[in-house]
Amino acid sequence: MKTLKTLLAFFSLAIVFAACEDDAEKAILKSDVAANELQAPSASSYVLTLANKDNTLETFKWTMPDFGFKAAVAYSLEVDVAGNNFANAVEVATSSTDPEVEVNVGAFNDILLGLGLAPEEPADVELRVVSTVNDRVPPVYSTTKAIEVTPYATEFPPI
Repeated sequence: MKTLKTLLAFFSLAIVFAACEDDAEKAILKSDVAANELQAPSASSYVLTLANKDNTLETFKWTMPDFGFKAAVAYSLEVDVAGNNFANAVEVATSSTDPEVEVNVGAFNDILLGLGLAPEEPADVELRVVSTVNDRVPPVYSTTKAIEVTPYATEFPPI
């Protein structure tokens, strides 16, 4: 009888463990995450002025990349001189919620001057968006968009 109770308890436990399923969702990263698309700005050429330094230059928008699972993605809009392959890319703005950012004229002008662009002279720059999840997932780089921009001087020679 004691053996029968032990066997019955053993089979009952086996049935309980066999009935349990692993309901946890597993995040599986796609092996090839497609680049997201940076939408074309409203203009291809911008002339920045000191009088407009507090205004919004542009709202840059892009599509969201599909990593294969729901992830908290951080977006960073970067700019560099055209043809430099983003070797000296500078972060213009970031977003952790929406796939868009507003760029201020004065802040963008300071970034362009920091890249070595000459004031009052048109120059070609390229923009892209870097989408990151964490250090273990490689970042995704969007398509690039080229614009011509003329920064304004912030320092003036003495008279």
